[in-house]
Amino acid sequence: LKGPLLDFPFERPGSGAFQVKAKLLNVDYAFAPAYLTPDEPQPWPGLGQVQAELLIDRAALHITQGSAAVAGQPQLRVSQAEAHIDNFMSDQPFLKVQAQVRGPASDALNFVNRSPLLHMTGEALKE
Repeated sequence: LKGPLLDFPFERPGSGAFQVKAKLLNVDYAFAPAYLTPDEPQPWPGLGQVQAELLIDRAALHITQGSAAVAGQPQLRVSQAEAHIDNFMSDQPFLKVQAQVRGPASDALNFVNRSPLLHMTGEALKE
């Protein structure tokens, strides 16, 4: 952390520096806990056993080399995960995620049907 705190997190280049680097090991993560999304009919399933590299650089967030298990679907494994928010201070921050998920098709369908993806897909994959 370097610079005037009034400019934190130093979105403008040259206004200061803020950087956090961390290795995440065996972290449990809730994307959007149900208490934060009361209007969602179904919450996003969380992740367990998360391992990844985290970098926060000013107002940007980067997660790389991620792997995890999907909560409630232990045979679904996430690997080669990357997530980025270019500016989390934006009025409408945009999260970009890329990952591979492997496991039984029945578990993947269950994930869709027990998450907001069910309604986002027009219930096309509903069992």
